[in-house]
Amino acid sequence: MKNKIAVIGVSFKFPGADNFEQFHWNLMRKKVSVSEIDDRRFKYVNNPSTDKFRLGYIENIDLFDNSFFDISNREARAMCPEMRLSLTCAAGAIIDAGYSLKNMRGSNCGVIVSQSNTNYELGIAERDAFSFTGNLPAMSDGNIGYYLDLRGPNMTISSACASTLLAIHEATIKLSTGQTDAMLVGGAELARLDKDSVKEVLSSGIMSASGECQPFDKNSRGTASGDGVAFVLLKRYEDALKDNDHIYGCILSSAANGNGSRSGNPTAPSAQAQTEVISKAWKLAGISSDEITEIEAHGTGTVLGDPVEAKGIIDCINEKERQKPIYVTAVKSNIGHLGNLAGMAAFIKVLTGFMYNTVYPIAELKELNPSVISDKLEYVTEPVLLDKSKKRIAGISAFAFNGTNVHVVLENYRNDKSEYSTLNEKNKILKLSVKNEEVFECYLHEIYNTLKNTDVNLNNVVYTLNCGRDDYSYRSCITFSDENELIQKLCSCKLQRIVKNVEFICNNAALKDILSSLGIKFSDSGLRIPENITALSDVVSFCYKNGANIKWHTYYGETTFSRVSLPFNMMLEKHLWYKETDNEKNEILNVDCDNHENRSAKELLLDILRTELNNNAITENDSVFDMGADSVKIIGIMDTLKKYDIVLEIADFYKYETVADIVEYIENGKNTEKNYASDDVTKKCVNDIYTEDIKSTNEMTEGLPIVSENESTEENIKVQKLDLSDKEKLTEIILEICRNGLDDDTITKTDSLFDAGINSMSMMMIIDDLNDYGIEINIEDFYDNETVEDIVNSIRIGL
Repeated sequence: MKNKIAVIGVSFKFPGADNFEQFHWNLMRKKVSVSEIDDRRFKYVNNPSTDKFRLGYIENIDLFDNSFFDISNREARAMCPEMRLSLTCAAGAIIDAGYSLKNMRGSNCGVIVSQSNTNYELGIAERDAFSFTGNLPAMSDGNIGYYLDLRGPNMTISSACASTLLAIHEATIKLSTGQTDAMLVGGAELARLDKDSVKEVLSSGIMSASGECQPFDKNSRGTASGDGVAFVLLKRYEDALKDNDHIYGCILSSAANGNGSRSGNPTAPSAQAQTEVISKAWKLAGISSDEITEIEAHGTGTVLGDPVEAKGIIDCINEKERQKPIYVTAVKSNIGHLGNLAGMAAFIKVLTGFMYNTVYPIAELKELNPSVISDKLEYVTEPVLLDKSKKRIAGISAFAFNGTNVHVVLENYRNDKSEYSTLNEKNKILKLSVKNEEVFECYLHEIYNTLKNTDVNLNNVVYTLNCGRDDYSYRSCITFSDENELIQKLCSCKLQRIVKNVEFICNNAALKDILSSLGIKFSDSGLRIPENITALSDVVSFCYKNGANIKWHTYYGETTFSRVSLPFNMMLEKHLWYKETDNEKNEILNVDCDNHENRSAKELLLDILRTELNNNAITENDSVFDMGADSVKIIGIMDTLKKYDIVLEIADFYKYETVADIVEYIENGKNTEKNYASDDVTKKCVNDIYTEDIKSTNEMTEGLPIVSENESTEENIKVQKLDLSDKEKLTEIILEICRNGLDDDTITKTDSLFDAGINSMSMMMIIDDLNDYGIEINIEDFYDNETVEDIVNSIRIGL
């Protein structure tokens, strides 16, 4: 490989660990994070299996802070959890590298993702464009590229359990050949728990009966499945040094090949092919077998796989060169087989070992399989502690059952760069900013703990937080003289919400020039900077707290510090899933179309209403409208009733509001002779249909169609265009349609629709709904006018 590739950012969530400290602890303790699946997990699965088995699983797969990415609730609910986990973790890897998301926007950073087809499309009752794009594996890299504005190539790689290590291999090629300046690589894997998938896996013979994976053990009989999500940010080594990046380790080389017909069948491993790919990677790195300190094995714990892998490694070792055995370890013994993510889990395990100067043991390795024993290899059973100054070169393998073999050579990074020992004047100011005020306490506490409990250089911490975190509406800023003062001020720090586009007044001409260079804007009607504030850090702090967006890199000028990995818990823990799931419907309804003869009409109607209105408390004497029904929900109820050969009209629900009344009407043969078109009931019905989703329906009667007593309601109900002079009514309609289109009832008429997650796809849906009211707008109108209020005041609406 022409260039070494630096790993500068890492973010992951594995079974039992979502940070390096937890992962290190589990690995040191030989903890097996594989257990029987919690029943809560099955509620997210389509057609869940009834078999009980053990899995290395991650918790809370429904968590997602869509507001952090300005994604609407509607779009976020339609995204499979793998996609949402990938987006969260990809952003995390960038922030972990010490870059704000804004820093990376527009950059030549590529994205490579590995993701299987999802089994978690639960609750998508109505398919639309979002459910289509939200469940395509190829859209995970597309969404990462879009929402983070990364402009290098983005792609999906699918090569079974070699996928993510193959993705790293491909990323290094793009970096080495200058095609990209950075690469974001990773993916998400959630075990398929539906009946058919579980049956297939259990019948494959590769799963351990005990539910645990014991690589290279005499009694190993298979692997265990696992979940995970992980991303790394890669950069050319020389660029990382130039940019003062935090470096976890360096990729020296990588190689990939295929078995061809060198194995017994398409899914069997080949020792010859594995030896070939390992030898090639070592040769590309320019190293001999004597320089390899450790091998992170694929280590599936299968009867066939382990002996083949051992032979593949042994055949690469030159006995004349090698003075002592190579350490061999395998992460699947701790967290199970993470499928497509297996290679990335092994990669991050090695980085963790570099960080903590440790080679980790193989959990549950009690007695070696005689077929893998060699004096060239030492299978690690207890942690091996190494001097941090020791050079380490690890080989990482991933061998997929589709015949793809990948080997990556990774070297530890030994930083001998001298750091500032005293606090630099530029670093006597610390900005604090979050997108949602609910996360501020957690974010503040993480910084506090970092300063109190670690020996990380304060200059680097302050520099990273000032330059490597985004600026949001909720913010504060602290000035201080030393670390103790900073820690004390963190304890009493207050958050405030800024006004956008704020400008200032400054009477000091020299100071004003400096502040202007930092991006601070001035006007005669701006906020006056107090004249008693003279120190630059104090003035910058005042301006930042009051809404100025500071050019922090300009502030630091030629003074440079190193980026460091710091906690970045800046996202809300939002449980975001469909409001109503198929499983929940089954629990409530407990009836199907082919078998309802034994249920009375009342029981059936109650069940359907409780399901459609998501309210188990409805009784036969309750008004369906008091229980939350509107015209849209009534149409859904009518469609469901048709499956049971019960046909009702919308007007029937307005005439007979309670279940008891509706049932009596049905059982009496439905008096079809009554002309409902002339009833006040029908007028109410018509009014509600054409002001659907408008909360103040009863106030919006003007402009609605009048149906004569002698005309058919169904044939004559037409949309009449609205009176455009009534700005209040227009605002209500457009606001409610935008709320529905984005699935967010909190939007106000002065909120930015882009902050609420609107995009071109949701715009088209909203435009279609507005057309039903005769309101004609186009996509450009949304971009020209961010708020509903602006749209009402300025967009072109055709009559």
